Amino acid sequence: DIYEMQPANGDEIVFVRKKIARTEPPKVRIYVENELRTLIYKYKGVSHLFNFSEKSNDYATFQRNVNRGFEALSELAGFKVNMAICRHTWASLCHRIGIDLYIISKGLGHVEGDITSQHYSNFDWSTVRRANRKLLDSIYSRVKDGAIVCIGSNENYAIQDNY
Repeated sequence: DIYEMQPANGDEIVFVRKKIARTEPPKVRIYVENELRTLIYKYKGVSHLFNFSEKSNDYATFQRNVNRGFEALSELAGFKVNMAICRHTWASLCHRIGIDLYIISKGLGHVEGDITSQHYSNFDWSTVRRANRKLLDSIYSRVKDGAIVCIGSNENYAIQDNY
């Protein structure tokens, strides 16, 4: 979905998950928190949300480049990192701090297979926004309390959770 994302419209990114095979698939809405705004600004594209989408001529090349990036990140971190692991980590951290499973499911873009999917287009996306803000605030407070430690330099760092 990142490959085809258009530049943000104001304070949110609106897109349709490509995995959803429907005539009119519901739209996913992501509020642009300041942390995301910083990344968008740093990697701003012209016709796409991110410039690295524009460096690939097609989706297959984009996927190969993303996978190479995750391989490099995995080497730096010393453990495997990929998009599925990032999504799982987001969901796990949200669950750990008490975010409702329904909100987590919608935040992951899950639509098929659940009874509520027929009402997805009416979903209140501000709940995902609040979940993201709560997760970011939780991480910041754990860093401040010393429970999460960033190790290394700005270019090469890892996060150690002293739970």
